[in-house]
Amino acid sequence: MLNELNRSMQSRMGTNFATANKIDGFKRKLAAWKHRVSRDCYDMFPNLSEIINCESGLDATSLANIITEHLKSLAERFEFYFPKEQDPREGNGWICNPFLQLKDELNVNLEDKLLGLAGDQGLKNIFTAK
Repeated sequence: MLNELNRSMQSRMGTNFATANKIDGFKRKLAAWKHRVSRDCYDMFPNLSEIINCESGLDATSLANIITEHLKSLAERFEFYFPKEQDPREGNGWICNPFLQLKDELNVNLEDKLLGLAGDQGLKNIFTAK
């Protein structure tokens, strides 16, 4: 799973926003997986799920505690290296969609240019078609 995330973040045409989307998605998956493990659901780990279904003498409670602790630790590490406060998407939604309502975060010059761009119906049609 981590290898897949790592490879997907290293594409040549990747952007900071695309990387932030993938990291945020993975953080959300970790939280969901932790919640599922608390309900004794291991379907997101197919090999483990198969072992649990076949092994009758397995101590599921200890296993759930270990997995939960590992997922918690992994989530903490991701938050340490990719803190929510440094998310490049925050306050920059206009870069991905210049037709969004503007906020007061832009300087006057940039805001004027963006307003001119946002008023271009041809560009808006092209953007909407994608």
